[in-house]
This record gives sequence, C-alpha cells and structure tokens, in this order.
Amino acid sequence: MTKKLICFLGAIMILVLGGIQVRAAEMAASTGDKAPISNKDLTFKFTLRQAALGVGYSWGKGELHYDGQTYHFRIEGGGIVALGFSSVSGQGRVFDIKKLTDFDGTYWSLSADAALGRGGNVFMMENQYGTRVNMRGKGEGAYLGASIKRLRFRLIDVDGIDRDELR
Repeated sequence: MTKKLICFLGAIMILVLGGIQVRAAEMAASTGDKAPISNKDLTFKFTLRQAALGVGYSWGKGELHYDGQTYHFRIEGGGIVALGFSSVSGQGRVFDIKKLTDFDGTYWSLSADAALGRGGNVFMMENQYGTRVNMRGKGEGAYLGASIKRLRFRLIDVDGIDRDELR
C-alpha cells in the first residue's frame, strides 16, 4: 500500500469514528440522562485549544455556573495519535455530581477528531468521581486525531480562594 492510501484510509476511519461518537452523544441527549445523584444540574462555558504532532496537548479555560455563582476553571491534557491545531469554544452540562469539588478532576474519553476549517465537536467524558460532562462546541483549524483523550478540569476559585495563589 502506498503512503497516500494509508493516510486516506486512516482519515476515513477517523471520520467514521467521529460520526459514531457524535451519534452516541445525540442518542444520549434524546433518550434523556438519568437525574444527577444530588439533583444538581450545572452548566459551563469553555474555550479549548489543541495542538498536536503525534502527541497532542490541549489547554483552555471555562466558567462553571452553579446555584447563582460562577466558578472559573482551567483545562489541560491531551491525547495521542493526532496532528494539527484547532480552537474550540462552546458550552456543556455536568451530570451525576455529588458536590461541587467533584467537578475538579481528570476526565477520560475515546476521541476521534477531524476538522478542516470550521465544524462542530461533541465530547462526552467522565472523571474518577463518576461526574460526567457533555460538551458541545464549534471549532476551527486543521486537526486530525484518534486517541484516548485525558483532560484535567481544575477549579481555581472555590470558596473565594484562588488555588493558583496557593502554589
């Protein structure tokens, strides 16, 4: 097989996997997620950038809205088997959270990303506390990846304390 054919087949596989991931997110949203354990439903906004050359790195920030309060957080992480750069901004919902600090954690997902120009992204991730986030965003750039993605969401101003100042 030639290199071009291998690249073409890899790109097709990533697009198919991405389509499956988007369809799974749509099905979960249409069938309704079970109620959060504490009946608390949180929303957030985020911006995320991704850069990769084999190994990918992602970083960003966001605002978590809960009980009339706004909490800021940072996002860092990455994945493997990716190439390119993209910028994504969007919103999300948090489910199955027991306490506010359970949002602060490491989230995992299987990911297939493909973008050329502008497009939409859907992420469904879960952290070590069983807290789930469903994220939808619009992005732009040129990015191709199929990986296990790990993103660390870190609250930085809970209880009026900026955790970055404690370092």
